[in-house]
Formats: sequence, C-alpha cells, structure tokens
Amino acid sequence: MDRHGGSGPGFDFLRLALALAILYSHSFLATGSKAGLANAVVSSITGRDSSPYVHPEVVRLLLVPMFFAVSGFLVTGSAFRTRTVAKFMAFRVLRIVPALVTEVTLSALLLGPVFTTDRLRDYFTDVKFFAYFGNVIGRVRFELPGVFWTNPYPGIVNVNLWTLQPEFYCYLATGLLLATSLLLNRTVFSILFIATSVALIGLNFAYGFGEPTANYPAAIVVYYFFCGSFLFHWRHLIPCNFGIFVLAVIGGALAIRRSDTILFSPLLITYIIIYLGMIEFPRVPILQNGDYSYGIYLYGFPIQQALVAALPALRGRGWELLPLSVILTCACAMVSWHFIEKPTLGLKRVFKPQSKAGSRVPTAPLSTYDNAIPESVDSK
Repeated sequence: MDRHGGSGPGFDFLRLALALAILYSHSFLATGSKAGLANAVVSSITGRDSSPYVHPEVVRLLLVPMFFAVSGFLVTGSAFRTRTVAKFMAFRVLRIVPALVTEVTLSALLLGPVFTTDRLRDYFTDVKFFAYFGNVIGRVRFELPGVFWTNPYPGIVNVNLWTLQPEFYCYLATGLLLATSLLLNRTVFSILFIATSVALIGLNFAYGFGEPTANYPAAIVVYYFFCGSFLFHWRHLIPCNFGIFVLAVIGGALAIRRSDTILFSPLLITYIIIYLGMIEFPRVPILQNGDYSYGIYLYGFPIQQALVAALPALRGRGWELLPLSVILTCACAMVSWHFIEKPTLGLKRVFKPQSKAGSRVPTAPLSTYDNAIPESVDSK
C-alpha cells in the first residue's frame, strides 16, 4: 500500500470485475434462465441443487458482501484521511448521490413512461411514481406503476437498490465512530469489532439468521463493511501471503455451506478480496479510464429489464442478454462518470484546507502516517 499511494494496485480492477460479475448473474435472473457451468460451480459451493434462480444466491453470499468488504476497507481509509465528520460525510454524498439521483430520475421519467402498461396520466399521478424518488434518500422502492410486470422477474425496476439502506447505515456508523474518535483508536475499535463478531455468531447459532432466504439482513452486509474496516486498522501487520489466501478460500467455502457456520466466513472472504486488491492486474484501458464500477452496478439491472421487455425473444436466453446489457451498461456508466460523477467529485477541492506558503506535506509512509492516504481513495 505504501508503494501504491495508500491503496492496493488491484482495487479498481477488482471493483470493476465485481460489478460485471453482478451484471452477469442478473442476466439470468432477468431472463429466468440457467447458466450451465456456473450453476454447477455454485451448487458445489453452496451444497444446493441447481435451479433457475441459483445466481441470486451467488450475489447474496459472495458478490454483494465482497463489495461491502472492499468499501469498508477503502472508506475507512477516507475517514482516516479526512478526520472530520462533516468532511467525511460530504465526500460520501458527493460520491454516491449524483449518479443515484440521475438513475432514479431516468428510471421514473424515461423507462417508466416507455414501458408502463398504465395510461400515462395514471402513471404520473400514481403514488408509486412519487414514492420511487424516495430511493434518493434511502427509502427503497422497487416498483413503478405498471412497469416490467410481464417480465420473467416481474415488477422490479432496479433490484440493486436494496443495498442503499445498509450502505447508508455503514456511512452513518462510520461517521458516528469518527465523531467519537473510536474509529481512530485501533485498540478500542478492535475490541468493539471482536465483541460484535462473537455476538453475531452466537445469535446465528441461536436463531439462524445468518443465511439469507432472499437478501442478507442489513446487519450482515454492514458487518462485512466493518470486516473491511477491521483489516484496514491492522493492515501494517497483515501479510499478503498466497498460503493464507488459499487457506482463506478453503475455510470460507466450507463455512459458507452451512447456516450455523456461515458467519465464520465474512472475515475470511474479506481477506480474500483485500488480497486480490493488492495484485497488479493487467489494465483494460477502455474500462479503466474512469471509475465505472458504481455506474455499472447502478444502471445495469434497469437496462437488462428494459431489454427483456423490449425484446421478448431474450426471455430464457441469459447468454444472449449478457453482451447487449454489458455494452449498453458500460456506455451509460462511462457517460455517468465523465459527465456527472467526476465533475461532482471535483467539488471536493472546496473542502481542502489551503496550505501555507512554504509548508511541506509529510512524506512518511502510510505505515507511520495514516493521514497520507491519497485523495484518490475517496473516489471509491
């Protein structure tokens, strides 16, 4: 991390890969189809029979939690750098809200009127139309009046919006910990994290809430976020060791197969994803000239639902939907980044303190100077 300006060299590629993997899995969810080999792999990991809807299980058990783990690691770095609650929360709003407002507005004012089966007058006066804008402030709503109700995955405009509330909880909890300085105290934070881990494991043994039947409870994905935060605190002592990585893969795969051991897997899965983030993957210039992963995650499912609604021949054909949705989603993500997200992130300079003439920025490595975490980390 010291050699790469405070962040792992592979995080950008990793987040992009996770976003595309979710897009892949949703191609089969949106078309109500199977994915052949992928079903067999997932079934071997989870111990369940193959089914048309096995892919949502992958998203719940692996992909979305991995996103939260990476977010916890990187966002904690941002909190260490900003040091103040107001600045930290302002940076989170600048990163998350502009693209979210754009996606929600386009869905309600463009996709909705095009694909609704209701009369336009009824559509624009329906309470569901107005309620959909509540997604901007975390009041999650999946439906617009008469939209996508004849699709194989009916009535859902953007299934990915379910992560909004736990994401907001993560930021609020981080802000609270920062305000009380508990986040900056590694010992106290670690004690709180370990105590919470023990409590969650015990509650899962008693009540069995760790394994999701639909989506993970918000508390579990928030826990993944703070697993990333925990590893950030101890990053100076945690080795990037391939042997540990292999053991974590084996242990995580075994733990996630059973409901009574599933909560032993988050810390192992977090190590796996952070280890991968330290690998310098080959660059894919067309996809890595900006931070497109958020846009891909945000715009992907509405585009897939729209394609299925517009082209009925895609029903039951996830492999055919995949390339079309990748092209359109990546194009939207690029436009979103270059014309909405990046310009808005430029407003962060308003929060930068003016340096005095002749002052020097400390150049100590990250291992000894946490505040050296670069501005680029905040774009995550």
